[in-house]
Amino acid sequence: MSRLRELRWLAVPVAAYIAITIGLPAANGAVQRAEFVRHLVLVVLGCAAVAAVVLAIALVAPKGDRS
Repeated sequence: MSRLRELRWLAVPVAAYIAITIGLPAANGAVQRAEFVRHLVLVVLGCAAVAAVVLAIALVAPKGDRS
């Protein structure tokens, strides 16, 4: 489980990405447009896919010697 804790750094860039790609258009009134819902789904699914790949690599790859 310590390998998963090492990936906490990923939360900040992902949160910033989501805030920019979802939050800013929503603040500008894009929520009322149908294209925004499609965009929102793609962003969320894309982030989930990237997170799943990173977690899978972290769990499978051998931990390197950092001494």
